[in-house]
Amino acid sequence: MSRWASPYALAFAYALGCNSGAGFPDAPPKMDASNTPGTFTFSWTLAGSDTGSGSDVTCDSVGATTVQVGIVDANTMSSFGQTFDCGLGVGASGALFPSTYNLTFELLGSAGVIATAPPQSGAVIMPNGATAVPDIVFDVP
Repeated sequence: MSRWASPYALAFAYALGCNSGAGFPDAPPKMDASNTPGTFTFSWTLAGSDTGSGSDVTCDSVGATTVQVGIVDANTMSSFGQTFDCGLGVGASGALFPSTYNLTFELLGSAGVIATAPPQSGAVIMPNGATAVPDIVFDVP
């Protein structure tokens, strides 16, 4: 009898532990689909005030190295930034929780801010999607 009691006792203890907050944890809880992070994508170009020169304005020609995006959650006012290599001309944010964000854009070089672009207010990040932000144009001197 004691030879069979041990497996039954083990099964009983396991059954007690499941879903009762004791013993081994069950599978992780399912993530609420409405909280699945999304991203935003955008592209940028540079326009110079001296467009009659016949040459394109490039990051190298104005000494720009990065594009800094300021990101503010319009609901919580939490803020942070992301930096992109200027020469790429396109970027995609990291994961953002679904919300409405206000975005600011700065073109940076070794000496600091070279130009800013008009802010984008009300960018809605949807769950598990990529929100396209209208094209950004930096008007450089």
